[in-house]
Amino acid sequence: GRWGERHAAAYLARIGYRICRLNFRTRRGEVDIICTRGNTLVFVEVKTWTTLHASDLGYAISLRKQRRIAAAAEAYLSSGTRQHTGPLRFDVILVRPDGGELNHYEGAFEAVWHG
Repeated sequence: GRWGERHAAAYLARIGYRICRLNFRTRRGEVDIICTRGNTLVFVEVKTWTTLHASDLGYAISLRKQRRIAAAAEAYLSSGTRQHTGPLRFDVILVRPDGGELNHYEGAFEAVWHG
């Protein structure tokens, strides 16, 4: 939920990411956190999850959810909100609800663009 998203955003800021937007929503989908690190624009899905292993990513974020995140990212990029010509990345952060431990999976999935 929102607590996990706030916890993940604070973590990302602590390790050098610049938070651009939280909870970007369109009719096509939603991205929990949009941030940058260097010239890379990163779209982050946050899940409050009881286990934090990479093997759980497939359960935590389905292919359908990945497509909705990619569609929202595409909408963000085409909205003119922010001009970006550098690399893009899709990350997933799994946060444990019982204390805030988290795992950050950089490049957790790749988007299929409909462009």
